Amino acid sequence: MKLKLSVLEDLFTIHRFPPDNEIPKEVYEGQFYSISGTNEALSIVSSSTVVLNSERSEAGWACIKVLGPLDFSLTGILADISEVLAKAEISIFAISTFDTDYILLKSGKLDWDSHPSSTSRQTPPVAPADLRRALRWCRDVRDAIGWV
Repeated sequence: MKLKLSVLEDLFTIHRFPPDNEIPKEVYEGQFYSISGTNEALSIVSSSTVVLNSERSEAGWACIKVLGPLDFSLTGILADISEVLAKAEISIFAISTFDTDYILLKSGKLDWDSHPSSTSRQTPPVAPADLRRALRWCRDVRDAIGWV
């Protein structure tokens, strides 16, 4: 199976709320959002254009989407991607849905100009401002982890 990656055009913020907090209706305004809750916290990922009054937040995340739907029998997708990013010293925040996986990484961590054109894939660009370059980087990541 040939897996494809794309980059969502928006930047995202990861929010932390108290566990009993009501989900703000503004969350649903974005093209992509994720809501996870435990007895310790309510975590919400939303577009950075959506302003939420959370107790803590971390802004400036780009989002890579593994184009799905993905079969539940597939293994190692997130492991492969996170291994490549870990080698480049890029931390991730992973989200899975029924159909696919999303990998958030800090935007602007690396400069586009530091991305080698075709030889080494150890310093990927991490900003969605130039979507064509981001999509090329996704192909480079796919090649680096050996997806065919």
